Amino acid sequence: MTKRARIVVTVFLGWAGGHHFIDGRTGMGLLYFFTFGLLGIGWFIDIIKALILPQETMDKQDAYRKEISEYRRNMKQLKAAERAEVMQQSMIKSNELKAQGVAHCPKCKSTSIQYVERRKKLSVGRAVVGGTLLGPLGATVGAVTSNKHKGYIKCLNCGNTYKN
Repeated sequence: MTKRARIVVTVFLGWAGGHHFIDGRTGMGLLYFFTFGLLGIGWFIDIIKALILPQETMDKQDAYRKEISEYRRNMKQLKAAERAEVMQQSMIKSNELKAQGVAHCPKCKSTSIQYVERRKKLSVGRAVVGGTLLGPLGATVGAVTSNKHKGYIKCLNCGNTYKN
C-alpha cells in the first residue's frame, strides 16, 4: 500500500480498524472496531505514524508481519508428528546447552541473553523499624532503602523475558 493510500485509509477508517484489516491484522482490526480506535488514542497515534514514518519503514514492518504470519501458518500446518519432532530437537539442543553449562533462552535456545536487575522500590518493614526508632525521618530513609532485588532474564534474539 502506498503512503498516500495508507494515510487516507487511516484517517477515514482508522477508528474502525480499516488500516489493520487491509494489512491483514484482523485481530487488531477487530480490537479497533469494537473500541473505536482504542477510544481514539490508538487511531490518533496511527495517523501520526502514517504521516511521519517513511515508506521504507512501513514496507519493512509489513514484510516482517507477513513473515511472522507465514511462520505461524506453517507451524499450524505441520502435522502432530512433525511438531513433536521439532519439539524433541529443541529439547535435545536445550539439554546439550544445559550439560555444557551455557545459559540460553528457553524459547529460541539463543545464548544471547541479558540479566536485567531492578531494585524493589519501597521496604515497608524497614520503614516501620526506622519510624519506630528515629521518627518520620527514619521511616522515610527506611522505606527507600531496600536490599531486595527483582531481576529477570531477557533474550536479545527473540525478546522473551523469563525468571531464572
